[in-house]
Amino acid sequence: MNNETGIAAAEYEEPTLEIPKPDRLQVKPYETQIRAFDTLKNISVQLIGTDENPVSGQRLDVIAAGNGEVNSQPEKTTITTDENGTAYFDLTAGKKTGILRVRVRCQDPEFKHITADLETVIIPNEPSNLEIHNNLQAHPAGRKLPKPIRVVVQDRFGNPVNEVAVSFQVTMGDGFFDNNGKKMTETTNVNGEITMDFTLGKEPGFNAVDVRVADTDLVKAFQAVGQD
Repeated sequence: MNNETGIAAAEYEEPTLEIPKPDRLQVKPYETQIRAFDTLKNISVQLIGTDENPVSGQRLDVIAAGNGEVNSQPEKTTITTDENGTAYFDLTAGKKTGILRVRVRCQDPEFKHITADLETVIIPNEPSNLEIHNNLQAHPAGRKLPKPIRVVVQDRFGNPVNEVAVSFQVTMGDGFFDNNGKKMTETTNVNGEITMDFTLGKEPGFNAVDVRVADTDLVKAFQAVGQD
């Protein structure tokens, strides 16, 4: 016997509803640079389903590859998506500069292929150490020193700090720099270094230069002796 639609009752089947499944992970915008040993808070990822809606209650593995930690764990931690399909984690950089990579993936074996990758560059922390090399040279008065003043600026972990302004000021003697003046400012290179030529004053005796890192209390003296 046919029903009102003309379809035999034995042949009628209820339509099958497709249950949405996790489909992709989206990483929200985050800082792509982090200072050594600093922490980026609340990096967020969102899990979207096959129906284009957020998927809640899914556990995600967060795996760090490199010099850093996620949620204070050195290699791996687990987070869970909220009602908006979003989960959060903190990323702490190690003490050395370099690239820190992180992979987020669904923990459920059926959806482990759903991943998202992010990376951030660990840059030096604030200047904390100033080294002066080639100090205490003795050379004939009025001559350029055979070895330039060489300074190195580092953070507290020993990473060289680049693009830092360093001032050089003659405080004793009549020596001068290549600009024929008693004061110069230069910027550190990628190795945190500056080399500065210095010519001793014409009169024998001590020559001194204050070396100061801008916007810090880091200051040291360079000295050289002009000989007869």
